Amino acid sequence: MTHTYPIQHDVLESQGFSKDGKQALRLYRCGSHFMHAACIKAVFHRCSPKCPTCNRWYGAAMGDQPDGTMTITRTDMDCSGYSNAGTIVMTYDIPDGVRPQAPPAPGRPFTGAKRVAYLPDIPEGREILELLKRAFEHRLLFTVGTSRTTGISNTVVWASIHQKTRMDGGATAFGYPDSGYFLRVKQELKAAGIH
Repeated sequence: MTHTYPIQHDVLESQGFSKDGKQALRLYRCGSHFMHAACIKAVFHRCSPKCPTCNRWYGAAMGDQPDGTMTITRTDMDCSGYSNAGTIVMTYDIPDGVRPQAPPAPGRPFTGAKRVAYLPDIPEGREILELLKRAFEHRLLFTVGTSRTTGISNTVVWASIHQKTRMDGGATAFGYPDSGYFLRVKQELKAAGIH
């Protein structure tokens, strides 16, 4: 599937022309990486908004998550390890559908999913919530694949950004407490250009 990525115009600086007479641009976040204007714009539009030399992001990636909704509510119940904080509840609803006309399985029907995830309602949890909202808008939280728990294929599954699906039970049960979770999820989000 081809995605169009918005190009942030402040990331490219005109630097005249290369030896072959084509316009050359400097990617300012990289410092010294130069590309033909047409080449870097094509990379940003067709592949991902990052430097092909050093992989520095110039925007967020777009995933292949099917259409759906993300609903955010709050409960007074606490995640384990976060007394009297309350909990942010994220409910994701992705209905059954048909894959778009793009690889790997164009036109194939898939089974949707409803998932619930939790964050403690503390400043760091609210910060991650904002990042997860952006990741959802960029279609990065889910994909269509084979479920690890049921073995069912052509179904909506979590993508590479992990979320907590329990308020308790610890890290091995996808719940809290998990002292390293906030750092890990921020790293996963940053790897997709969400920071």
